[in-house]
Amino acid sequence: MKGNVIEEDELSKYELHTPRNIKEAVELMSSIEEEAYYVSGGSKLIPLINQNKVAPKHLISLKEMPDLRGIKREKGLRLGSGATLFEVAHDEFVRRYYTALFDATNELGPREIRRVATLGGSICCAVPSMHLLCSLLLFDPDVAVAGMDPPTHQHGMTGVQGGFLYGRFMGIEKFVIDGEQPPLKKQEFVKEFVLPPVWEKTGSAYVKVSQKKAKDLGLLAAGARIRVSAGEDLSQSRNAFAGMNALSDVFSALENWKVKCEEVLILLGRPAAPPMRFRNAEDILKGNVISPKVFDDMIGSVLADIAPVTGITAEAWYRKEIAEILVSRALVKGIDRALWPDEKVRPESSW
Repeated sequence: MKGNVIEEDELSKYELHTPRNIKEAVELMSSIEEEAYYVSGGSKLIPLINQNKVAPKHLISLKEMPDLRGIKREKGLRLGSGATLFEVAHDEFVRRYYTALFDATNELGPREIRRVATLGGSICCAVPSMHLLCSLLLFDPDVAVAGMDPPTHQHGMTGVQGGFLYGRFMGIEKFVIDGEQPPLKKQEFVKEFVLPPVWEKTGSAYVKVSQKKAKDLGLLAAGARIRVSAGEDLSQSRNAFAGMNALSDVFSALENWKVKCEEVLILLGRPAAPPMRFRNAEDILKGNVISPKVFDDMIGSVLADIAPVTGITAEAWYRKEIAEILVSRALVKGIDRALWPDEKVRPESSW
């Protein structure tokens, strides 16, 4: 190996298989007794092979399977595991209704990587763990897994889609296990992520802080999804809202407009750990008009629940201060998108 290039003699160490469909891929993996991996974009696996950290005898490519590449709008959103991060970020339906997912996929690494890296591969590798998991968890998706298990009938499905068997469905919360790889059997792989519909007056956002020279190595990230109602027509109030620079002004305006939180989900993404949910803080917001006092109480609950640790990228006190800022920004951006969903320009420098 020279640099990042695999030489011809090294390529011969593993055999590359290119099955035509899901059934062939699953059956092929089931028949292989030696170490083997599924590979799609390969942006994580190939560097590991180059660094001699893994040494598979077989690679089964999922790249050319059309069933894994789709982004479908069916009673919500169905994201094929083979869709690239670039494709997800540039889908208009994602940008309009699942904006936190757009935020995450649009900023994960350089453009060249986003054009190659796939959604399923990035989630299963969990590197960097916080970005995609944090944004996906906001929408409580189910994970459709292809395998050799008997087909299921969940979500009103017959178990057969396009002639290929589903192995099983699992909730995203069961798919994410602290410190471990996703609970998949050897022959299984993720086919798609099934996201439920988003309610009207719902906005979401994902914000992060990263090392300056490592855009995809985040120190902390926050995601929020919030559904609101307003006591008056705010269609002409957006410019005033966007021009506010102080959070105290933002929440005073929301209180005056009687903007009420109907539903909310708040997550904090952490390096090398599953995202943390703040249920106590969510309970403080739910059912209340968003005011400076309610917001301060909510932030106080977040800071009481968080237990940051000092790591190689940042000290604990810094992570705690940044967590307060990120949660605040994610919520305000989510509220902005919920109240004025058709706005194309967002005041990113504010708040």
